[in-house]
Amino acid sequence: MSAGLSYIVILAGSLGAVVSLYYALKLVKLI
Repeated sequence: MSAGLSYIVILAGSLGAVVSLYYALKLVKLI
């Protein structure tokens, strides 16, 4: 049914968290 959709949402959420973490670390390094 919507199993594929929820999987995509979870995948996108995980990707967003990783990207946010990456940019946070970059900012900390710049400071």
